[in-house]
Amino acid sequence: MSVTDNNSPAMPAETLPNRRGRSRVLVYGALALALTLTACGGSSPDTTADQDDTAAASSAASDVTQESDNSTGSAASGAPTDTDICALVSKDEAEEAVGASLEDGESKGEIQLVGLVGSCVFRGTDASQGPTVVNMIVLGTTVPRSVFDNEILGDMADGQEVAGLGEIAYSVPGIVVLFDQGLILSLQIVKEQVPADTAVLADLLGTALDRADALR
Repeated sequence: MSVTDNNSPAMPAETLPNRRGRSRVLVYGALALALTLTACGGSSPDTTADQDDTAAASSAASDVTQESDNSTGSAASGAPTDTDICALVSKDEAEEAVGASLEDGESKGEIQLVGLVGSCVFRGTDASQGPTVVNMIVLGTTVPRSVFDNEILGDMADGQEVAGLGEIAYSVPGIVVLFDQGLILSLQIVKEQVPADTAVLADLLGTALDRADALR
């Protein structure tokens, strides 16, 4: 199974309507999220996100961290046994899903109050027709369900529920995000600016979820 146009017009991910808010920046703001949660400096990766997206990503991270702190009253009790987010999805699987040749995945992860936060990004080898990206994001491994409901689903009013994926999952064009026992995973696939079909995203995200125990 590979990317289809999902009956949506081709558009760059960075130009998706603003009403999607944080659901959009979950994808391009992965490193910004990690940097915000660590409160450290450093440059972010070269992506197509604009400055507004980065600011919104920082806001999303701050909201998730703050509400998690209020809900739990303490830092995560256990550290993940693995921080290599690229272990969730192989390059071959990413290439099969997107239907294009990809560079090796780049994994970035940090242990934070909400557990592991970071991303694994596979970029297309040919960007002549527009960017091709498979981006696997972990937004925490010990996140209270209330935080997910308030800070993620609260900004996906235009999303569609995806059945049979974790405890709960929602999609917007080119993105699926799920919650399962404290773990938040998000996957974006775009081929030459065309968002992937939800079925493609859900299939690959389900594979990633099956492998996620090492990250908890």
